[in-house]
Amino acid sequence: MSFTLLSFVMVLVFVTVACIEIYRGIKRGFILSLVTLGNIFVSLLLSFAVTPFFSDALASTLLRWVKGLSAYQNVAQKLYSLDSLVLALSEMLLNSMLFVGVFLIARILLSWPLSIAYRWSTVRLNDDSGYGREDNSCSSRLNKKRGAICGAVSAFLITMVVTCPIMGTLELADRTLSIVGNASNKVITSIGAENVQTVKDFSKDITGNVFYRTGGRWIYSNAASTKMQGKRVYLLSELETVEKMSGDMLKIYSIFQKPQNATFEHVEALDHMRGYLQDLTMCDQLIGDVLRQCSTSWKDGKSFFGVKRPAMNVMVEPAFVSILDSCSNTTLYTAKMNADTLLEVYGIILDSGVFGMDTNDYTKVLSLLAEHQTIEKVERALEKNPNMESIEASSIMMSAFSSYIGSRNLSDDQYNSFMRSVASAVSTVNASSSGISHSRKVREFSEYAQQYFSEIGIEVPSNVTEMLASELLTSLTGSSVTAEDVKFMFEKYKNR
Repeated sequence: MSFTLLSFVMVLVFVTVACIEIYRGIKRGFILSLVTLGNIFVSLLLSFAVTPFFSDALASTLLRWVKGLSAYQNVAQKLYSLDSLVLALSEMLLNSMLFVGVFLIARILLSWPLSIAYRWSTVRLNDDSGYGREDNSCSSRLNKKRGAICGAVSAFLITMVVTCPIMGTLELADRTLSIVGNASNKVITSIGAENVQTVKDFSKDITGNVFYRTGGRWIYSNAASTKMQGKRVYLLSELETVEKMSGDMLKIYSIFQKPQNATFEHVEALDHMRGYLQDLTMCDQLIGDVLRQCSTSWKDGKSFFGVKRPAMNVMVEPAFVSILDSCSNTTLYTAKMNADTLLEVYGIILDSGVFGMDTNDYTKVLSLLAEHQTIEKVERALEKNPNMESIEASSIMMSAFSSYIGSRNLSDDQYNSFMRSVASAVSTVNASSSGISHSRKVREFSEYAQQYFSEIGIEVPSNVTEMLASELLTSLTGSSVTAEDVKFMFEKYKNR
């Protein structure tokens, strides 16, 4: 906190209003001063109720003008929710600027009947009532003191209402500059470090914050708000969350580009982002748009606003593709849940350390995934999301394994021998295990599979082998499975 030029302005406003209100309090007495105090609260409530009618009309006019800008049109083509977001932001900012004017007008209008009541009381009430102008009794002096106290309270409240847009706007500016600074130091340099510091100093002004922190911020927060999809959205709260997010955004962007450089700090940033997204209210539609358009662009091999698709290890590529498929169908109601799942799964994969490994070393990759229980964690994360619970770990592993087999450059003899062995084992298990449970068939086939994997130089953990066995037995039924059937299945999964 510091004293600035703003302190002088705030003190001047308060002293001026206090002199007027205390004088009126002494002249009117306690009862009428108390009514004046009530007038402030009623005027404030009226300003909250009436201001949105004006701001909505002005915001709609502003949106029509903005939609005519070519730069805006280019962005709006990819983000369909941009119109509603701009409209909501405009409404909140206009609300915060107009409500003080509405408050002052309402107070003047409500003061007329109060002034009539005051004149009536000075004429009709007798001296014993304590309202007489020339009464010097103790009761009259006490009445005037109480009126003066009410006047002082009124002055504080009026100053709080009138000055809160100044302090609120300074807080918005300070947080916005902080967000911009986290994103790019070049912008801060162009604005000027001295100007940025001035805004920060003013937002921390000690006198202004006396009024702002004792109720002005609550008033401003409620004034700078609007409704979106039936929910009340508060600009200060949203911006505060975005400011917290901005510190982690660059970390997340960097690991999307170079996931092999990920550290615990990056995994922690992803976890933080999951919490921040749940705190945002006005961005549900925007999050849905970003997920839908981003996943579609990445599936088509394109970047999304300059963000390229992260390079995935062959073992986790199928899981990532499956999640992109689900995210490409994101709606307003599934946006946050899908975003949370995407961030959680990406964090789990990063935490496993698999991105820093040689993608051709399938055995080590599998061992690492098994050691960190990565596959099980991903499966649990997907199960929590009804939109993605159909993505099965066994199917993902089968896709990864098929892709890996295709990249191994096995000789024709090795490849055909492996396919015949798998087909024979599947046929044998299916023929000899009629009437027994699927889990038992999986365990039986896994014993054969471990041997076949070893023959082509792959050591597969038992839990992964069981996943592969489950998928093979589900897809290949009957006691006469051929090598061609197995090849067709592997090709199908490899091309998913």
